[in-house]
Amino acid sequence: MTSFSAHCCIALVLVGELAGCSAPTPIGKIAGKVTLDGNPLGPVNVMFEGAGTGVNIGAKTDAEGNFKIKTATTDGLPPGTYAVSVQEVYVELPLGPVRPEDAEKFKKLPFPDFYRSGTTSPIKVEIKEGDNNVVVAVKST
Repeated sequence: MTSFSAHCCIALVLVGELAGCSAPTPIGKIAGKVTLDGNPLGPVNVMFEGAGTGVNIGAKTDAEGNFKIKTATTDGLPPGTYAVSVQEVYVELPLGPVRPEDAEKFKKLPFPDFYRSGTTSPIKVEIKEGDNNVVVAVKST
């Protein structure tokens, strides 16, 4: 009888695994602010690139530099270490010369280029399961 009970338990575990009853993936919810020399910076694109997780995702900040990271299926990212980069938000304009009134839309922000790539950015953050408040502090020099 013990052998029968053991086989039933194993079968139930296998059925549960096949039906998707495994433990949910831990998620770190991420909200934060991008600053330039201590002042809010926005709108900009902020990118999180996970070395160990293989996850790369970003968000556009509001005018005050606030952002939340969301994917199509979750509000956050798997826990891990992420390189964070910041880039300008460019808008698409019709072809042709840039009009003076549109020049501001193509203005390069006053911080070093190394912040624009996760490969070269010195900003690294550790995302933990649960709520994470992240300040992305960019410096102009």
